Amino acid sequence: MLLIETFKVALQSIWANKMRSSLTILGLVIGILSVVVITTLGNAAQADMMGAFDKYGKGKLNLNLNYYTERPVVYRDYFSDDDVAAISRMESEVAAVSAELREWMTIKYGDKEMRIDTYGVSNNYDEVETVDLLRGRFLTEEDVLGRRNVMVIDEKIARYLFGSTDCIGEVVTLTTGWYTMELMVIGVDKLSDSAILNMAQGNYAYGYMPISVASRMNFIDRYPRLMLQAQEGLNINSVGEKILNLLERRDKEKSMYRVDAKESQFSQVTQGLGFLTATISGIAAISLVVGGIGIMNIMLVSVTERTREIGLRKAIGAKPSVILLQFLVEAVILSVFGGMLGLLVGGIISFGIVQVLGLPFILSINTIVLAFLFSTTVGVAFGVYPARKASKLDPIEALRYE
Repeated sequence: MLLIETFKVALQSIWANKMRSSLTILGLVIGILSVVVITTLGNAAQADMMGAFDKYGKGKLNLNLNYYTERPVVYRDYFSDDDVAAISRMESEVAAVSAELREWMTIKYGDKEMRIDTYGVSNNYDEVETVDLLRGRFLTEEDVLGRRNVMVIDEKIARYLFGSTDCIGEVVTLTTGWYTMELMVIGVDKLSDSAILNMAQGNYAYGYMPISVASRMNFIDRYPRLMLQAQEGLNINSVGEKILNLLERRDKEKSMYRVDAKESQFSQVTQGLGFLTATISGIAAISLVVGGIGIMNIMLVSVTERTREIGLRKAIGAKPSVILLQFLVEAVILSVFGGMLGLLVGGIISFGIVQVLGLPFILSINTIVLAFLFSTTVGVAFGVYPARKASKLDPIEALRYE
């Protein structure tokens, strides 16, 4: 009964000073809101990247020339078609392999043009990289062997040049610094499902053409890079080491090559996002301390204003513990209400932001519990001093207070 009565008295006191109470909890609301928004966005970004890894990076390897060695890269260091064939025979480790020739070119249709990243690739490139076509088809073996002037463009190019993705059969002009060629569009690759990757890429656009055509445009019959898909369930680093050993047996210097696993790249990004989220959340949590100090200040003012009331309560037999409990309950109610309001507003704001950005909405239960416990702890920690001060007032001196 004592606790219920104390709770009612505390609510009455808070309600009697609505404006002051509202301003008191504002600091806590902002603090909790900030932490909730930041952690929710961080969790959403990490979930987005993990989904992107499952689709675009799982088991994928890049075999690159190592340009940071004591001697310069020479022609024989580049990968030949025989090297590609030898690696493809590692069927127990490698599911698919494709050579890649990459060059920035200008693509033009009518009076519109743009710079794009072009990839000369094999017909099985869609097995080593995720290709998700909106329209048309990908390159075939006939396209590669027949050196057909065809290409697959991405959705950005299609919408910029043609105004839509309905552009199969249209002919575009590709130009490098020394070569111009007309190619027919046979497919349109859709944008990445990852909102983070799309934002990071900005205006980046790309297209695929047969590697035989890219070789002709670049006047080269060897490749600086191979793309591989490892067999499911294998250790990526182990597969990479076996490939390097194979190249060494083929009279190539092992130090001239490096294997990059996309798994490592995605892992670094997600770890960085996690660290950044934790750091910014910690900074935002400082405002909770500021809010706690605000509660303590207001409670001290309340003690001063109600000195005569406290003296009267003590004079009719109220114990110091009852007075302490009353003021402590007031502080806790303010902090808990501020925490709940911060959670509600933070959740609404977070939902709106992730919807705009196209990220998954993930409100962590741990964040909710932690925010609630933290706000309660703030109320107790910063309410103890004013409550103790009130409980120790001398009843005679309190009754004399004007």
